[in-house]
Amino acid sequence: MPRNLHADVITALNGDNLKWITLIEIVFDAATLRLCNRLTTIDFDGNTYSGLGSIGTVGSVSENINLDPEKCTISLSGVDPTALGVMVNNDHLGRNISIRYALLDASNQIIGEPIVHFQGSMNSLEVLYGGEASVEIEAADQLADWDRIYAGRLTDEDQQALYPFDRCLAYISRLAKKTIIWPDRK
Repeated sequence: MPRNLHADVITALNGDNLKWITLIEIVFDAATLRLCNRLTTIDFDGNTYSGLGSIGTVGSVSENINLDPEKCTISLSGVDPTALGVMVNNDHLGRNISIRYALLDASNQIIGEPIVHFQGSMNSLEVLYGGEASVEIEAADQLADWDRIYAGRLTDEDQQALYPFDRCLAYISRLAKKTIIWPDRK
């Protein structure tokens, strides 16, 4: 994946006292959770990321030339009960998750554009209850979708169920009885 660093980030990397922040966005059907590893909230791109204080761990992500899907494991600790309720009460399988890293300036504002560490969809979400709740999330990148079997069929009925006014497959059943001579004898 090509990486382009914002010019302000490159300038800041030459300075002293670098402060990093991790931004995690988890998209559920009912709500989108935006979390960061700060004690306070932080705004980015018109969205507010709630401070967890501590994001347990974010697994490493490697890239390969074989187009094999890569996985990333995220461990969240000290999760707010409201955010925990969203995680527990919504379907998580296949929902989008993204992890970004950003640099902060002296006034705790994000410098330039955050660096995308991982984008993919969730495979599993496990809540561990104890003194404080923690959450283990395993996600896979978009290449994992290539291995999934498509359960639909290329029929007008299936197309109408997905897109009621789309008539692109209205005559597909007639092709089964059609004799096609290729190349044409003319």
